[in-house]
Parts: sequence; C-alpha cells; structure tokens
Amino acid sequence: MKDLEVSISTQPLPPVFERQGRRCYLDPVRKKLIYITPEETVRQQVLSFLMKRLKVPVKMIREEEPLVHYGIESRGRADLLIDKYDPEKNELHPLCVIECKARHIMLDENVHRQMIGYCDALGCDYGMVTNGEETFCYHFNQETNEYDSIENLPDYFNLIKGEYVKIPDEAPLPRLRHDEIEKNWDAYLGADMGVRMLSYGNAGGGLFQGAYRSFMIEYKGNAEIVSMGLSPYSRHDSPKKAKTAICVAIDNEKETHHALQLVADDNIQIVGNRIDFYHHGRIAVGNKGSGKVEELRAFIAGTAPAMIDGKRFYLGSLVDDHLWNLDEPDVMKVIENFISYGLIRDEFRAYVKGRI
Repeated sequence: MKDLEVSISTQPLPPVFERQGRRCYLDPVRKKLIYITPEETVRQQVLSFLMKRLKVPVKMIREEEPLVHYGIESRGRADLLIDKYDPEKNELHPLCVIECKARHIMLDENVHRQMIGYCDALGCDYGMVTNGEETFCYHFNQETNEYDSIENLPDYFNLIKGEYVKIPDEAPLPRLRHDEIEKNWDAYLGADMGVRMLSYGNAGGGLFQGAYRSFMIEYKGNAEIVSMGLSPYSRHDSPKKAKTAICVAIDNEKETHHALQLVADDNIQIVGNRIDFYHHGRIAVGNKGSGKVEELRAFIAGTAPAMIDGKRFYLGSLVDDHLWNLDEPDVMKVIENFISYGLIRDEFRAYVKGRI
C-alpha cells in the first residue's frame, strides 16, 4: 500500500477560510465550509485522491452519509461512500466504503471492524481504511464470504467493473497446542490467537495502541481472552520523557481494558544477564480512585503467594543467554505471571467496587 499511502498524504487540500474564529476547508463535494480537524484533513486529502487520481465523479461521492438513508437501522455514518449507477433499477448503489481517521489514530481491529460492518450493511464490494499514513483496501469475495486484502483501489472505470489485485495470503504462524503448554495453579496459556493490532484507553485518558499477542486462557473455570503488548508511555506532565510499558489487556463481554500497565523502566531489575520483573502494586479502581496496595498484597497472598516479595510483586525472571521464544519455559512462566497478576488485579478491583 506504500504508493497509495504516499499519494494520499501528498494530495493538495482545498482552500481555507475563516468562520467564527475557526479555520475551515471549502469542501469540494458538499460545497460548504467544514471546520478543520486532524480527521477532516485526512478526509479532504482522500477526496482529492478519489477525484484526481481515481477519476471518481463528484456526483458519485457522498460524505458522512447516515446509514439510515439506506433503510438501515443504525446511527452510524460512513465517512466516504463511492456510488455506482444501476441502470436496471435506475438508482445509485453504494460501491465502496472509506473510513478516514486522523494521522495519530492507529488502524486497529476496531477500525477495520467498523468499515466491514458498514460494507456488510450496505452491500458494498470494496472497503478502505486510512489515516493518510497507512491504508488498507479490501474486496468482498462472494465465494468465501470474506474480505480479501487487495493492493489498492483501482480507478473508477475499473472499480465499477469489479477489477482488483489480491494480496497473496501469508502462511499463518505456528500455534502452540494445549499439550505443549505446562499447566500451573489455576491459570495457564491456552490457545495462541496470534498478533493483533489493538488499542486501549486508561482511566487517566492515555491511549495505548499497537501490536498485542492474544491468548485464549482458562482461569478459574472460565474462558478469558487476554492480550499482552509493549507500548511507549509518558506522563502528561513530562511528555518528552518516554518510557516503555508492558501492558496486559482483558477483553470480555462488557468491556476491553488494561488490567496492568507495568512501566519497564521503573520496575525491571537487571543483575548481570538476569532480568527480574517486579511491580510496585499501585492500582486504580475505575472512578473510585486508587486502591490500597497493602490490601492488594493481602488479596494476592491468598491466591498467588509466590508473587509477594516484600513490598513488591515478583513476576518472574529471564536470563539473557538464549532467545526468548514463546515456547521457552521461562518465557512462558513470565507471561503466565503477568497474565495471572492482571487477572487477580481485576478481581481486586471488582472486590473494592462491590465493597464501596
């Protein structure tokens, strides 16, 4: 998608005017002044790309189109729609959905899911998501009932003909089997769900986004989906002092959230070639404020006493004398400890909220 991404990010923007003290674009399709925002800037560059590079007629482009206009019971709005004319029915029909995000927004699974949901609802053959820097394009495969990744959107003439170039499927990475994984107390690494592009917020308004490794695990008789990832981290009062956070995220039927954000710079101890992972134990309990570390310590002592190390919580060690592959016993143990610690912290949060 490199050529497409470069083309979008270099497209000219429409004229800028000022209205009520704010700068606005003169939208070439809606013929109205639109306040300038990071997302609107990307949308205007995509519009320029569609009209100048793909030769899409202006009358075949719709912006922020409510799905309810197509008889769909939804509050959703498609950022951009490309229509095609159906001579048999003498009407326009949606051909492609394009979702635009600001440049700082990662195109994670939620963004793709939103685009695909609109495509399904509208019966579109093509879909695209972009933040101006990254772009992903898709074509619906009638035989497999799935969306194939394609190299780019063709020009409008070939778009209405159904032309596209599919990106070859990559061989899936090998997954660990249940019988290859050592079971420990009551939580163990289960089905490896691979690497996923995800994003999570936290109670402090932070945004963590990037590649997470997801696992389906069994914990106290329940199936849970838990993901781990690395993310840059900085405080609002010191934005230039970037650190690295090891994140444990939990997805359930109610919400997706970080159960743990361990700042590696402050919680890892290195002695020779051994790396020890600790955590200070501080914990936020939603809008209830902070929980008491001593209460969390007592809570964990009854479930996983091996994690208690004085005032800290011990999450395992790795020795820098071999590759840290996922199937290495010491790596598996550290990951298991991180996941278990995250799950127990969530149980503690629920306990505190219930008590309050």
